[in-house]
Amino acid sequence: RSFGTNRNKLWGDFDPETTRKLYHTLLPRALIALNDLGVMTEQELAPLAYEARCAAKKYARERCVVPGRIFAMAYDGFRSWRDHGRFNPEGMTWDQVWDKYERQITEELGDDDDADEVTRQICLRILERSCRTNPKVDKIFLGD
Repeated sequence: RSFGTNRNKLWGDFDPETTRKLYHTLLPRALIALNDLGVMTEQELAPLAYEARCAAKKYARERCVVPGRIFAMAYDGFRSWRDHGRFNPEGMTWDQVWDKYERQITEELGDDDDADEVTRQICLRILERSCRTNPKVDKIFLGD
């Protein structure tokens, strides 16, 4: 309710720039603070951060005008098809996100690290990246 409701459910009521700003506002930054304060662990927060980002994306797209929605879904779908062989307009699944960061962390830490530490690092990466956006897309819509 903080952001209101879509006044035009069919067409959408936010232009792409406003939608992008809304999306930035909705990213789950508070979850990083919970981790920093030691309230919850990375393992507890990573799935919440993933789900919160998915919800933010879905809500922002529902508010966006149709052409912006189509662009966002086509962009995510193409990236999914390119990287995973399947067109998915909603972006990466939890398993795909986990696999992506597991590869990165394993490459960075090497094979000698203990499995618990690798898991912690993967979860931390998911948590951190849940609050980052694509700078190229930001530049297109925000001009930053």
